[in-house]
Amino acid sequence: MMKRRKKKTHQISLIQAVICTILILIFILPFWIIFVSSVSENSSLQAKGISFWFQGFSLDGYKFIFQMSDVFMHSMWFSVWTSVLSAALSVAVCMLAAYALSKKYFVGRKFLNFFVMFTMFFSGGQIPTYLVIRGLGLYDTAFALILPGVASAYNIMLARNYFYGMPQSLDEAARLDGASDFKILTRVYLPLSKTIAFTIFFMSFVTKWNQWLPSLLYVGAQNQKLWTVQYVLNQIINDAQAIFGNAAGGGSVSTMPLISATYAAVIMVVLPLVVIAPLVQKFFVRGATVGAVKE
Repeated sequence: MMKRRKKKTHQISLIQAVICTILILIFILPFWIIFVSSVSENSSLQAKGISFWFQGFSLDGYKFIFQMSDVFMHSMWFSVWTSVLSAALSVAVCMLAAYALSKKYFVGRKFLNFFVMFTMFFSGGQIPTYLVIRGLGLYDTAFALILPGVASAYNIMLARNYFYGMPQSLDEAARLDGASDFKILTRVYLPLSKTIAFTIFFMSFVTKWNQWLPSLLYVGAQNQKLWTVQYVLNQIINDAQAIFGNAAGGGSVSTMPLISATYAAVIMVVLPLVVIAPLVQKFFVRGATVGAVKE
């Protein structure tokens, strides 16, 4: 009987391993094709198209981006600091809101909890958001890319549920010592909430890093200083010849490694997240799991 169970368990484990391997290959394959294309010779890509293996070896695509496309490199740095700033603001706003919503003595707590959760299922859409940004005078400024989405309803609920799991004795002990709500939050709750704070920061950062539509909607077409890297990448994919042609200052378009440069741009945009994700996965999964369960 035990042998049959062990054999059955072994078979199930084998099937799971095979399925996981297939899924890993499916997810990795597109990135592999993009990487191979980014370091292949542009002439071979033009003649034969993309493939699963290298067509020669050349770093002309990467060199061309660094030498020609000042817009792309500036957008990389601009996206980094705007994403970091937006994520940091999101942590501050969400933690403050979550603390208030987690307190039973807070007047109007039930209504505000419902109000925040309601926005998770029904949103105003892009047009009202655009009108609000226009009305506040944020159009064509960096704040139009930083502030929207800072107060994420999902992140607030995640942090609120995390605070629900905090021992009530910590709050009571701090109040006996004369601590205010702000001191309790900053000196008691936040030091014990580094995991959920990091989770909110990481999710907010990834969300901002992957956005390209706000640059299209909230930034003037000629204001290249406020273009995010995803927007520039979208422009490159849609019209690489125009983007790199302008950057080349009138050089011959036929000699430009447009195809390999396009794939090189994709790799440079995706690479930061690919490198960071495995390093922070442990903290991210722990924070998301604990915060998603209401105790």
